[in-house]
Amino acid sequence: GDDMLKAAQYYKNRKGARALLAYLRDQLDTTHISPTANHQYLTRLPIHTVLTTNLDDLLERAYRDAGQRVNLVVEAADLPFWDASQVNLVKLHGDIDRPDTVVIAERDYHTIYRQNPRLVQQLSAQLAIKTFLLIGYKVNDPDFNQVYDLLQLDLGVERHKEQHLDIQAVFPAADAGVAHAVTAFVAVQFRAAR
Repeated sequence: GDDMLKAAQYYKNRKGARALLAYLRDQLDTTHISPTANHQYLTRLPIHTVLTTNLDDLLERAYRDAGQRVNLVVEAADLPFWDASQVNLVKLHGDIDRPDTVVIAERDYHTIYRQNPRLVQQLSAQLAIKTFLLIGYKVNDPDFNQVYDLLQLDLGVERHKEQHLDIQAVFPAADAGVAHAVTAFVAVQFRAAR
């Protein structure tokens, strides 16, 4: 959480952004890694908008392997290509193959939504009208709360429904090698506050 952001900021301040990104690219290289069973299960869900904070390409590869078109949304310039008939994969913390978009250090994290107001607008619109499946998040997660706080301020919305469920039953073949194991999800629907 917070310690990781501070450590990344320290590394970035000491060695520079280029060194941090080179390290991340090396660590997140998926050349010889295939999408896991968990990634494959996600592609079977009837979802057309997927939000992720993962920087790697395993999720989009899983969708393509499943024969689904994926519209990658990493920055505002990608928004004109939003297509409700295909999977719109929104990478909230950027993409390792687009170094200028990567959010990993403390300062990056605190300015992400101010630097991408059009993307925030699109997410706000989607969150206001759809139910979301958040995997690996809880309602007290900083990422979730940052988006939720923006919604509450910008659109005057409130949480309508929350469910905390154990997703191990949905993903019984959890891959022990997955760095970010899927353990729980929260389905949240927003509605306008009155």
